[in-house]
Amino acid sequence: MSPAAAERPWVLVADGSVRPGGQGRAAVAAVRALGRGGYRAAVTVSDRSSLAAASRYCGRTVPVPRLTDPGFADAVTAELERHPYLTWLAASDQVLEALDAPVGHLLDKVELARRADEAGVPVPPSRVFSSPEELTAAAGELDYPVVVKPVVHRYTPYRASSPAELTGKILGDGE
Repeated sequence: MSPAAAERPWVLVADGSVRPGGQGRAAVAAVRALGRGGYRAAVTVSDRSSLAAASRYCGRTVPVPRLTDPGFADAVTAELERHPYLTWLAASDQVLEALDAPVGHLLDKVELARRADEAGVPVPPSRVFSSPEELTAAAGELDYPVVVKPVVHRYTPYRASSPAELTGKILGDGE
């Protein structure tokens, strides 16, 4: 490694993706962007098949428990204390929540849309249902296609082109 490369600052990309195969696209994109921008990226990994860790721009991997396991936040915090990182990036909403980042108001899609509207940023029309049952009961009233997202991330958003596609999905609890 050249002396100039050794001087570049480190950034920790924290992701506890529960998807098979480790990190998702956000972590890979972050590692590539950091590398191209002149930073060295370290990536948290919970298994051996991390896409972000396989990137040529990943300079170091940091083993941590899975996001859903106790100890994930402690392991990431310990890593941040152990090395002089410039900063850290969370590659998912779940990591932000696990690390108690003060961004809950930005993770709630209803609150975020309200703030965007106040700032004059246009947002697509939306409707909030208190439960999956309320959503499926209103399936015939909606203008299709629709995108269904939980107010706070609990499952992957999806697109429905008809009431049949909407009612055929298994949804999590909550708004």
